[in-house]
Amino acid sequence: MRTDENGRHIVERREDIPAFASESEERAFWETHTMGGALLDEMGAVEDSFLPSPRPPRASGAIALQRGQHRVG
Repeated sequence: MRTDENGRHIVERREDIPAFASESEERAFWETHTMGGALLDEMGAVEDSFLPSPRPPRASGAIALQRGQHRVG
């Protein structure tokens, strides 16, 4: 399998994309892989109305930052 300039494996065929058991498994795969141009062309564009709504941002806990003797947060 070829790699791109960032060292990610280039996926050339749909058959080379595994079925993922979870979103985290899929994320891990795409962190080290990318789609090749021919595969992107084969898939074509989709209408914006086809895409799901974005997820709301996750709530984050407060953090305290300290710089020297000054504390923020």
